[in-house]
Amino acid sequence: MTVATAALVVGVAATILTCIQLVPQIVRLLRMGRPEGVSPGWAVLGVVINSGWLIFLVAEAVWMPVLACAVAEVGFAITFWLLYRSGADVRAGVALGAAAVVVLAVVGAGWGWTALGTALALANNVQFLPSIAAAWRTYAPVGLSAATWALLLAETAGWMTYGVLIEQIPIVLYGLTGMVASILILARIALTRGRVRAVRAGGYNAPPA
Repeated sequence: MTVATAALVVGVAATILTCIQLVPQIVRLLRMGRPEGVSPGWAVLGVVINSGWLIFLVAEAVWMPVLACAVAEVGFAITFWLLYRSGADVRAGVALGAAAVVVLAVVGAGWGWTALGTALALANNVQFLPSIAAAWRTYAPVGLSAATWALLLAETAGWMTYGVLIEQIPIVLYGLTGMVASILILARIALTRGRVRAVRAGGYNAPPA
C-alpha cells in the first residue's frame, strides 16, 4: 500500500468518526436535559476552531478533512444550543469563543497560513481544557457522554496518523492533544460512574466537588 492510499483510507475513517462523534452527546443532552460536566466553552470553541480549520484546509488544498470540519462545526453549534437550553451558564464560553476569533484572525492576517494552522492546533489545547476542567470539577458529570469521548479518541488518533502520512504538523498536533484530552475525560467518567448512577436514580442535583 502506498503512502497516498494509506492516507486516503485513514482520512476516510477519521472523517466518518468526526461526522458521528457528537451524536451520542447530543442525544444524551436531548434525552436527559442535564448539562453537568459538559463545557459550553468546549462547544463554542468547537464552532470557532472548526471554522478556522475549514479556511486553513481550503487555502492549503487539503480536501479530505473539509467535510469532517463542516459537520463538526454544526454538531458543536447544536451542542452549545442544547447546553444553553438546559440552563448551563454559557457566558464564559461565549467570551472565550470571541477571544479565539480575534486571536486567530490576527495570526492568520499577520503571519500567514502556516502560522494559522499551528495556531489552530494550539487552539485545540485551549478547546479541550474547559472540557477537562468541567469533567474533573463536577461531582457527578451526568451530562457527559462516554461514547462521544471514545469516538473522539479514535477520531483524533486517526487524524494524527493522517497528519503524519501527509506531513502536516498542525493536524498531528491536533490529534495528539485530542487523544490526551479524551483519555483524561474517559478516566473521569469511569471514576464517577457510581456517583452518576446515584444522581440519576435519586433525581437530585449533585453537590460540587
